[in-house]
Amino acid sequence: MSDQELRTITHVRDLVELASLSDVVFYQLSGERVEEDEDAAGGEAHEAAHEEDAPLEVLARHDAERIQVRVRCEALSRQGRFVADVAAEFALAEPVAIEGAVLREFVERVGVMAAYPFVREGLHSTASKLRVQAPLLQLLRANQISLTPNQD
Repeated sequence: MSDQELRTITHVRDLVELASLSDVVFYQLSGERVEEDEDAAGGEAHEAAHEEDAPLEVLARHDAERIQVRVRCEALSRQGRFVADVAAEFALAEPVAIEGAVLREFVERVGVMAAYPFVREGLHSTASKLRVQAPLLQLLRANQISLTPNQD
């Protein structure tokens, strides 16, 4: 079936109705202990700065039958460096073509929100296993998320 024969999705509501979470894939989960910086500013201010330094990379891939939203976070705490790279995969109930703006809205409002709890939990459990302070990621709001531009 060619793209011309596929129904084109022009509203995110229609895409949400077709999509179901089919898998969560961990691409990377890592952590390493680092020596505490004794010259660093006190606890809360130091940690708050690191929370701001933990940007998310958001990537999306899709075809007529599936969407993958990948969220990668590199985070720091006073005692460690961490990486969590997780993808939420969605199966579509039927093959469709998706307008670019609709895909972007789906990724930002649905896909990232599905993957982000796994990113947070991955960072926390890795820090716990290393017996170091876990980085604390803030809550996400839909208007704070944007796709990382393709590096092609």
